[in-house]
Amino acid sequence: MKKLHPLDRVLAERFSGLLRRGAHNEDGEACLLEAATVARRRKWGDSPERAGLPDLRALNDGPWSSDRARTAPMMAVGRALWAWPKWSEERRKALTDRVTLRLIREALPEIFEAIKLPAEAKAMREAQSLAEAARAAGAARAAGAAWAAEAAEAAAEAARAAGAAWAARAAAGAARAAAWAAAWAAGAAWADRVLTHACRIWEEEALRGEPETASSEGLAGQSDERPGSSEKGEGTRP
Repeated sequence: MKKLHPLDRVLAERFSGLLRRGAHNEDGEACLLEAATVARRRKWGDSPERAGLPDLRALNDGPWSSDRARTAPMMAVGRALWAWPKWSEERRKALTDRVTLRLIREALPEIFEAIKLPAEAKAMREAQSLAEAARAAGAARAAGAAWAAEAAEAAAEAARAAGAAWAARAAAGAARAAAWAAAWAAGAAWADRVLTHACRIWEEEALRGEPETASSEGLAGQSDERPGSSEKGEGTRP
């Protein structure tokens, strides 16, 4: 019988099987990062450091059509990234670079095609390196409007980021902005598609190399600090 992942167990036992948007008081509801603090037996909060995950709050809080639509894709990302605290900065940055490049090549072009900017969409889709992707996203940002421009700007920031922490935060923000652009252009169903695609990219890239370590690592080696604080929204939620 396959061992239940700590995140899955906590979600079922403490949070009614659903992830929610935003920051919360302890118990009742949780976003992915808050659920992770409980699964790791750490003090309650939504900070990436405490959760032992990259800053995916913007992705969690994107315009999902429902909590049910949010939960399965985000949980898959959480499981895939469970060994994040043990990874070197080099490995983390390599992952965020791959995620960013794929977001720019795969997720953003559809948005720009929908708002009648095919040249910008083509340049992003054809980018062969992170540097090319950053330039293409920067050009798309200048041509786009509203959420589409914000998505391109955040993606360009992620591509230029020197560290994994900032790159992850910017990449999550790019996915959220792209989803809002999709919702504005074609409704909630397309927003779900964009966000699910972004989650799949994170999951696939995280599982490259050592899937067993990333997906099945349990509580061993984690802090035994028990959740006791009811601090809400620790840090700045993007």
